[in-house]
Amino acid sequence: MSYEYTVSIPAGKRAQFRAMVKQLGGRVMPKAEESRDIPNEETAQALREVKEGIGLEPFNLEEFSAYVAAL
Repeated sequence: MSYEYTVSIPAGKRAQFRAMVKQLGGRVMPKAEESRDIPNEETAQALREVKEGIGLEPFNLEEFSAYVAAL
């Protein structure tokens, strides 16, 4: 089993960190690309529906405040 981590290493410790990872049998890959944040089709469709207001009810702040106060 393998794991992938995103970490921030201080500039002065990067060589030491890379050596440690190599010693453990791992590898250091370049910074993750932004494309990994692209949603899958189901999420993209839900975002489009929210943007278009499909299936949304108007938000009533007074009712929400009353609900929170009742908790």
